[in-house]
Amino acid sequence: MSLTTRKMSDAHEEWLVDLFGGRKTKGSGNQWHNQMDGRTSSREVAYAFAWDGKSTLGKSVGVTREMWTKAVEQAVPERPMLPLRWYANERLESALDLVVLSAYDLAELIDSANRWEAAKANGCLLGMHTSHDGTCEVCGADLVDAS
Repeated sequence: MSLTTRKMSDAHEEWLVDLFGGRKTKGSGNQWHNQMDGRTSSREVAYAFAWDGKSTLGKSVGVTREMWTKAVEQAVPERPMLPLRWYANERLESALDLVVLSAYDLAELIDSANRWEAAKANGCLLGMHTSHDGTCEVCGADLVDAS
């Protein structure tokens, strides 16, 4: 069996859609009006990403500033992401999967996840807010105008 770059990228793209949801772009994003390999929709989710995956059987995957700049431009209105996959063998078993994202996007995701977890742990989702001035100290909800 001759393993082609196309087979590796197709398998990676399918896996990414299964993992992140969204949709795989027809033609692997090679159309000017529908770029990137896949994406979730910013109209449907708060943290929507468009991705352009890279995969290899080798020891390294190169990421350049030009590659990132292109991803930023083509991802609009979603956030850019570059998923990287190293295959363990020609049977396309994954050895390692990583993603490259903006540190600012990751910081926003971490902040949002931590706020959500704090809100769950402190009862905010059940209406049990902690407030002394009309704003919940945990989740930031404005309890004065929450009628």
